[in-house]
Amino acid sequence: MDLRDDGSARLSLSYKGGRQNGISRISYEVASSDLTQLVLFDGTIGLHAALGTSRPIALALDGLVLEYGSGDPAALTFERQLGFSSQSAPCPLQDFHAGLSEATDVCLARAETSRYGPVMRDILSRCPVPEVISARMDPDSADQIGHRLREMTLLILAEDVAQKGSALARNLRAKKTRDIAQGMIGDVFISLARELAPAAGNRHGGGSGKSLTP
Repeated sequence: MDLRDDGSARLSLSYKGGRQNGISRISYEVASSDLTQLVLFDGTIGLHAALGTSRPIALALDGLVLEYGSGDPAALTFERQLGFSSQSAPCPLQDFHAGLSEATDVCLARAETSRYGPVMRDILSRCPVPEVISARMDPDSADQIGHRLREMTLLILAEDVAQKGSALARNLRAKKTRDIAQGMIGDVFISLARELAPAAGNRHGGGSGKSLTP
């Protein structure tokens, strides 16, 4: 993953094809607006693993589909679509996580310094770890998962408030509706936790498309 100053990036995967000699490459230009979706996809895989709730999940961008969970647990699949042709290859999960590390830091910094970033981060810091998480593990582990959930929620919310006509942004703007905004943020936080760690016996399908929001 090569990041650019404008928030866009270039995603590249080198691989050796089964019937080819030498190395082939899949390249994809990631728009700034799609970078957060990649980071959320990566974070979702990581949290599923940490919670023991791994299941198939996919992310579809314009011309690129990423899939994980239906095959080798140590790899995900890249499928590059160009017109009527496609190119696919496995990517080691560990390499994908490492490649998204800097992008994650960039997206979080962008969310935290956005117009409503500080107040949203403050509200999230006061949200207790949802019971669906705390009931599954010891307090220290639950706190770690809670921290990662807050980061993912902040990324989702930052995307929301940046949209024209956002109800959350409108409620954050005025002090008299700040309590309403706090409730909305808490709802997203809890909903994300339930999506990632469903109650026993309640399998919820993995995300697809360009959004991983609940």
